[in-house]
Amino acid sequence: MLYTHPGVAFGDILKREFESPKWTEAYVAVAWIRKSGITQLAPSINQFLTNSGKLKIIVGIDLGNTSIEGLEGLIYLATLGKMEVFVYFNEAASVFHPKFYAYANDTHAHLLIGSNNITQSGLYTNCEAAWGIDLARLGADFKAAMTVFNNWADLKSGLCKKLTPALLKKLVKSNYVESEATIQSRNAKISSVGGVKRTPLFALKPPKPAPKVANIIPASLLCPPVTAAKSAAVVAPAPPTILPAALPANAFWFEAGKLTSGSRNQLDLSRVTENGNIPGSISLFGLTGTLAERGTKLTIRYQGIDYSNNTVTYPMTAEGKTNGTWRLQMNGLANNGKKLTSACAAFVGKNIVFNKLKKNHFEIIAVLPGTQLPALIANSSVSDRNRKNSHGVGRSFGVI
Repeated sequence: MLYTHPGVAFGDILKREFESPKWTEAYVAVAWIRKSGITQLAPSINQFLTNSGKLKIIVGIDLGNTSIEGLEGLIYLATLGKMEVFVYFNEAASVFHPKFYAYANDTHAHLLIGSNNITQSGLYTNCEAAWGIDLARLGADFKAAMTVFNNWADLKSGLCKKLTPALLKKLVKSNYVESEATIQSRNAKISSVGGVKRTPLFALKPPKPAPKVANIIPASLLCPPVTAAKSAAVVAPAPPTILPAALPANAFWFEAGKLTSGSRNQLDLSRVTENGNIPGSISLFGLTGTLAERGTKLTIRYQGIDYSNNTVTYPMTAEGKTNGTWRLQMNGLANNGKKLTSACAAFVGKNIVFNKLKKNHFEIIAVLPGTQLPALIANSSVSDRNRKNSHGVGRSFGVI
């Protein structure tokens, strides 16, 4: 069967197979893994391991796309049951690039081959394709597939090593893998080289957001994130990477920056992001960025008080011109006559953390120092940046 996205979310297919009681073994080989992807699959993998399933995963670390956090997630999951993780790399610059998923029992097997990595984009928002086929466990086709997999996992080849906390430390020290914050920062710089702007030639169709899942992977695992070796120059201490324990899974956050408007009460949003990890920061408020949503009213709770009629705007001139930036006007009014604007000075230069209470009703549950931005990114299941506005600014945001 052919699975394509948009259409069928490949992440949902993998969750279904991991949660199926008929499978006793699973084999996965992918080019890249990120925390956003393993967070999506972790509850289903945990269920598979709890049911005595055996899992082997091989992951590549080429081209700087596999993150420390993604590998940490695998190390943690391997402590929950019969699971082995391997890292594959060829110093000859031959990229490890398969996307191989196989499930089996004593008599039957199911093989999925496609384009999907274990990243949230690969599982849910990218345009991807995969082919799934049922096979006999002892048949020639499945035996051939497993011969290839076992060749990749051959420790004697020198190309494959078993992932352990000790190996992860070596990979970080030798600059084979980096943190997600570093990867995203590098990608943002690449995407903005020369500050080139262009007139869109293609349609803009935001994908359906990935589902929210409970994050069962601790922020700090067997091998905590290690800063890669730098030059001998003195480097300032990194901000703490452990977030306040009160932050619930699936809370979402925004880098406030200076805020906009003369009252400094407008939070910049977008429906297009720098890296495509999330279909626009506006989606975190349950919106898609259609013109019909201009003027949407949100209720925001802050310090126990509900402020109603905070407006989502998309500024546009009479001629229909716009700078492409959506905004949340945090100027709602409370029953006591107080405006949320009066609190916004405390948000400038900070990171605002929201939690959804119900449709169009959100609560600001934390306001964290600007120095916590790297920690927020590192501890998020997915994060991205707004596409740069006319002033060349694109703020970060993400989901815990």
